[in-house]
Amino acid sequence: MTLNYHLRIAPCTYLVELENRGAAVFANKNIGPGELIEVCPALIFPEKEAKRLIKTDLSQYLFNWGKDKAALALGYGSLYNHSCKPNARCTFDKRRKFIIYQSIDHILQDHEIMINYDDIHGECGDTSWA
Repeated sequence: MTLNYHLRIAPCTYLVELENRGAAVFANKNIGPGELIEVCPALIFPEKEAKRLIKTDLSQYLFNWGKDKAALALGYGSLYNHSCKPNARCTFDKRRKFIIYQSIDHILQDHEIMINYDDIHGECGDTSWA
């Protein structure tokens, strides 16, 4: 599916700091299936920098951007938490260096928006890609 989009900084979301879990992204309105949530610019790091970054606390916010590269999503993009039963997904527009978040199910107002890291990293529960 091709989406026509411009940079979109999460107008339907808000950020919450959860005890024992850190930051989490929540819906500030009801979101329907297939709705665009956020389009985040991505900072792309080449192999040498990526290898250094995955040894830091930033590693938990990075995406695998193909062969030996890493990406950091701006906006709320690197703050969506994982679920094996997600209500949203992210896709990469590598040409324009965007990470696009879209709902895959109904998301009720004041519910957390979660993605499945497995779509990005591998098997459920295994988020070590580096």
